[in-house]
Amino acid sequence: MKLKNIVFTNGFVQSYQKLLDKELPISLSYNIAKSVKDINEKSKLFEELKIKLYKKYGDEKDGQIKIKDNNLLKFQNELDELLNIEEEYNIEKIEFKIDSLIELSAKDILLLEDVISIK
Repeated sequence: MKLKNIVFTNGFVQSYQKLLDKELPISLSYNIAKSVKDINEKSKLFEELKIKLYKKYGDEKDGQIKIKDNNLLKFQNELDELLNIEEEYNIEKIEFKIDSLIELSAKDILLLEDVISIK
């Protein structure tokens, strides 16, 4: 499954990690754990590159980086490019019965709609 880097900013990763706490068949739990490890590694790379962009186009003051007004458009264009990069993930679609979703919020279900199926 291909996912865009925007998943690191919209809550998808946190919602997907909640699946680690669900009682699932061992093979599915194993695949989810592998996927989470892969997602976390790519998330670190994404964060490193995002910080580089902030430093490239901004000024640091008191531990915060503010993007310079004259660089705002260039910064936004490069950030959009970074957010839209697609990566391949080995994520299996998971089927749940409606009564087993008690631990997932409506927001989680919405964010995970591409990787879960509700019966």
